[in-house]
Amino acid sequence: MSNRVILYGYLNICWILMTTKRRLYIYLLDRFIPSDLPIGELIELIDEDPIAPFNMVKAIVEDEIGHIQDVRLYGRYFDPSEMDVVIEYLIKVSFGEVSVKLIYSEDPRRALLKYYASERRAR
Repeated sequence: MSNRVILYGYLNICWILMTTKRRLYIYLLDRFIPSDLPIGELIELIDEDPIAPFNMVKAIVEDEIGHIQDVRLYGRYFDPSEMDVVIEYLIKVSFGEVSVKLIYSEDPRRALLKYYASERRAR
């Protein structure tokens, strides 16, 4: 596939994601924390460095749970039919490990349920 076709597909996805009622949520400790960060930047960053999208929300997460010792990418999910994106990280903090998910969706609960269902199928 040519670079032009890949770029065109990527730009189409970014346009769809940015022109709907979707937004980014940080799912932490069973709470959906809304964020105004643009999804286009997050998608670009994850291809370059899988931890970079987390670094964009790190300050928000640290405000909630304290100093973060380590971060690793745990999983990713993309549903092209609903344009839902879920990126999961495991972070190490003073009291153990915590899961943090970045969810871009019109309905973050639906996206989270689909992510969990895809994980069960993958096992």
